[in-house]
Amino acid sequence: MILLDIVTGLRSGELRGLKKKFVAPNMVKVRNTLKRIKVFDSPTKYHYETKLIKPKSDSSIRNVNFPADFALIMEQYLQEQELKWKQNGLEFNDDSLIFTTKNCKPIEISNFRRSWQRFLKRINIEYKKFHSIRDTYATKLIRLGATLTTVKELLGHSSITITEKYYVFVFPEDRTETANLLNNLIMSKSQNKLLVNSIKN
Repeated sequence: MILLDIVTGLRSGELRGLKKKFVAPNMVKVRNTLKRIKVFDSPTKYHYETKLIKPKSDSSIRNVNFPADFALIMEQYLQEQELKWKQNGLEFNDDSLIFTTKNCKPIEISNFRRSWQRFLKRINIEYKKFHSIRDTYATKLIRLGATLTTVKELLGHSSITITEKYYVFVFPEDRTETANLLNNLIMSKSQNKLLVNSIKN
């Protein structure tokens, strides 16, 4: 799930709600999300259930390509999932979720967050939200030259204004480099002045 997120930038619920039929050789198709929602038993009583629902906006329904080199990893993973489902006496079909518990059940968000925390601790990385992978995906694309419009479509943002926030992560170094250019300009002028003075003398 982490590897797939690095190359697609999907949201947690989109990953957990990803069905086999929405995984193509070179892309994933976001058509639903797994979310914990409030279900009312009566006007005053309710409980929570984890359900597959339609993404929050039409822009979230999208196809996201991933690198060709990742296709083999994805294919191998799906084969492992088919074996896991078979061991549980279940069929791994087109409507099966590709990320599930050991018993092939949907992954609850609370359990997912605990697993993420344990994973970071195991590899000695300071805690960061899982969403930080999505942030990294976006900023890397921008730094490598992807347009804001393309990044917006890949992330499924409803507005390009939301996408623009990633420039906050990308541009601090660029501003420093720009300042250095001005510094070089000043140094150049200083050197020119010294040269002029030396000629006068």
